[in-house]
Amino acid sequence: MKWKNLLLLLLVLSIAGCKSNPVQSDYKDVFSIYLVKESNLSYIEEKPPINEMILEEEPLLTINSIEKYDWNKHQISFLEETKEELKKKEPLIHYLFVIIANDERVYWGMFLDGADSYGCSNPVICLIPRNPSMSTFIPNGFIINRAYPSYSGNESEKDIREDIRIYNALKNVNKLVK
Repeated sequence: MKWKNLLLLLLVLSIAGCKSNPVQSDYKDVFSIYLVKESNLSYIEEKPPINEMILEEEPLLTINSIEKYDWNKHQISFLEETKEELKKKEPLIHYLFVIIANDERVYWGMFLDGADSYGCSNPVICLIPRNPSMSTFIPNGFIINRAYPSYSGNESEKDIREDIRIYNALKNVNKLVK
């Protein structure tokens, strides 16, 4: 009888503990940007399929590090503390990134200098130089541009940045601005 009561008490306490603790035990990438491991110029010639890209262990940005995502401009605004963290990760130029929504790899792109001549068939984040002798960084956010320079201007061409998985993930956590 005592064992049953003890088990019942433990069960009740564990359920109560789960309800009072909002942190989930399983991490889920609702929306994040990961850097591709060792991709600075090494993936320029031949890029593996997105599911074969080896990502850094920690994301560059998560849903908790952004303030909002402007869907029309594909502009990500950072929280103030995110800016300081990103300064430690510089330089990002020529690194590949992968956008993840709800634990799915959606698309990849590359960080480029605005005047850079490297072609990228996927979206790019153009970085603005702060100082020619230093690394590059956009202080208030990233704008994810369409494929550059391969975008032909054809409006019927599918824009991979407008994937419904990304839209829904951002909308569900109230980070989406339209």
